[in-house]
Amino acid sequence: MARQDPTDDGESGDPHAQGGAPGRPPAAATPTGAPPTTAVPAWLPNAISAIRIALIPLFIHLAAACQEAARMGGDVDGPRLGALATLAALGLSDLLDGYLARTFGLTSQLGAYLDALADKLAQVGLLLFFSISRGTAFWPVPMWFFWLVLGADVFLLVGIMLTRWKRGAFHVVHRFHGKAASVLIFVLLVWLTLGLGQRYMADGLHVLSLIIVASTVAYGFDGVLQFLGRRPVIEPVTEPPAGSPGASSAGSSGATPAASPGGSPGAAPVERETQA
Repeated sequence: MARQDPTDDGESGDPHAQGGAPGRPPAAATPTGAPPTTAVPAWLPNAISAIRIALIPLFIHLAAACQEAARMGGDVDGPRLGALATLAALGLSDLLDGYLARTFGLTSQLGAYLDALADKLAQVGLLLFFSISRGTAFWPVPMWFFWLVLGADVFLLVGIMLTRWKRGAFHVVHRFHGKAASVLIFVLLVWLTLGLGQRYMADGLHVLSLIIVASTVAYGFDGVLQFLGRRPVIEPVTEPPAGSPGASSAGSSGATPAASPGGSPGAAPVERETQA
């Protein structure tokens, strides 16, 4: 899972890129000008994100069955192991789709949105279950913690929407504190699913709450700077030197090479809008 921002594990892309799958950037050219081949379908990272969303109700069903078995005095090991396996699949699929997208150049705006949606639904949905579910199989999560996590996500989402409305785009910057918060929330979910004791939960929740608040404030400050125009919402990128692998050419893409300030083709910085 990824809690850093409304786009989660690093997937990003240019929705206006030419070539390749719709909404995906063209594959980098080889020295001969031909695009590299890959055995990974372009739709696979997005499909994994969609499957991750489908795993959320499955986890809730298995966890609810575990609570019911505990109330009836039945065996809770089966549904608990099923819920734990589903949670592990949620975490591993989050890593897998991001790895495939980055490694094989399959990043896209749709992928970024699907990944972020899966992360937020998983965090909020599972925490809501542990907050309202009553029984002896799992320790309950205080409702204040659920509202804290939900409020932080809503706050960041509103900020991004306002910035995109005013500036036309929002440049998401992934920070270590956001990744740390996501990892710790996942650890909390594993702890709860295993039904471990509450000995350290109260202190752990307070520490995690401070991290979430600090991370939200840091991201909010960055968003305010973008909203006020004091930080660019476009990301400067540098075109590779002409003739190198990945460099665009007029003959193969129909685009002219970027010109340096002196007027000659070269590694001139260009600006690419980074959508949220």
